[in-house]
Amino acid sequence: MKQAYIDIGELGYSFYLSAHLRWLKDRGQLANLVMTYPGRECLYGDWVEKVIHVPNGFYKDFDTGKQQEFKIGNGTSDRLDEFFRRYFNTRLPKGYYVSEDMSFDAGRIPDIYANERVFAPYPYKKKLKGRREILVFTRYRNYELFNRRDIPKEFWLRVIGTLCDVFPNYTVRAMGTKKGAHNITEIQRDNYINDVGKTSDFQDVIDRCQLADGVIGGDTGPLKFTLLQGVPTFMIGWQWGWMKEQNYLGTKFKFYKITLEEHKNFNDERVIVEIISFFRNNK
Repeated sequence: MKQAYIDIGELGYSFYLSAHLRWLKDRGQLANLVMTYPGRECLYGDWVEKVIHVPNGFYKDFDTGKQQEFKIGNGTSDRLDEFFRRYFNTRLPKGYYVSEDMSFDAGRIPDIYANERVFAPYPYKKKLKGRREILVFTRYRNYELFNRRDIPKEFWLRVIGTLCDVFPNYTVRAMGTKKGAHNITEIQRDNYINDVGKTSDFQDVIDRCQLADGVIGGDTGPLKFTLLQGVPTFMIGWQWGWMKEQNYLGTKFKFYKITLEEHKNFNDERVIVEIISFFRNNK
């Protein structure tokens, strides 16, 4: 029987599982299989023998929009490890079973596979050409609890418009999925591109970092990866330890702290001034 790993959590969980599987490969233990969502295959590269997608029935059984670590909504058991281990062991290809060193009841994400991880930039697949860019991740979740970290669309409109004006030689690009980001269609500028909903594979996000001189976003998983790709990153949020703790390669970053309650109506001009200063110093 061959061991399989299951990646069904938030994108931030992939960050740690991927690093653990790199660690295993460095020790001559190539993982046999990863089952995950479409678009995340690139996070496992050549340090996994095979990557497959979760079965179609998974989306009927669980509400994948309600994710917090491994905690997927729609009636999952409190005994997550036992529940998901049984669920996937009956749905993996013949000859595979859920690896014994997996835990579906992970607790704090940064503790997952502690001291058994190797963090490194992900390889680029497409060679991109063009002028330098500033990427803006406009996080948005239409679920209670999960939407408490959202920042209003009006704020992102101001940020993007200001960046376009202050940095006319840069392309300012909005990033995110249709279900996970504000779709910024209102801005019409020669140096603005709206890519929200246009990236089907996370490899597109990684490749886009080749041209990026800076990234801005709220408390969202992709910023872990932009830090890993070495792109100076500006984050607005309330969990200061998140960025400080998870910037494993020491990439330059700025954290603008606000309270959780401030997110709902946040539209502070002072942070825009700091964003501009941050990007000017990284040109």
